[in-house]
Amino acid sequence: MKSRILFAAGFLIANAFPAAAAPAQRIPSIDEIQKYIDEYGGKAAVDRYFNCAETSPDGLGYQTIIHGGKRGVDLDFELQKSSDGCVAENLTWVLGSEMQVSPSAVLPLVAAMGAGVCTPVAFEETPKATVLADLRRTKAALETVHDPALQDAKKKCLAEINR
Repeated sequence: MKSRILFAAGFLIANAFPAAAAPAQRIPSIDEIQKYIDEYGGKAAVDRYFNCAETSPDGLGYQTIIHGGKRGVDLDFELQKSSDGCVAENLTWVLGSEMQVSPSAVLPLVAAMGAGVCTPVAFEETPKATVLADLRRTKAALETVHDPALQDAKKKCLAEINR
């Protein structure tokens, strides 16, 4: 009888509070995504870890890249080859955001991807003040780059910002 009461109580709690019973969403590691790419290909990894809604369970890969530093940037570049549409746009936005934090990691991609990776993509509905603040943060981050090998890319990005 006691076990039936405990089972019923557990069942009621799980159904009354489904969010509490659901497992927490976990941000995948770079190694996990890379292993998936190696086993199933880039397109399968894009389908599994990325989509147009960053907060959905299969969109948590964006967080991996955002917090992944140079390895995250390299993963983003690899995934760009297997993505299109909004996923490619989101991956480019992530690179533009990462430029504000880790410009030396992103600048080497300017030659391959163009100056579009220099800043976060500004959507038409983005308030002008937000766009200008993003540009100021990116410009400030670029000014910290002194590596001679990155100066051409830095100049391209500064020209993109100033146009």
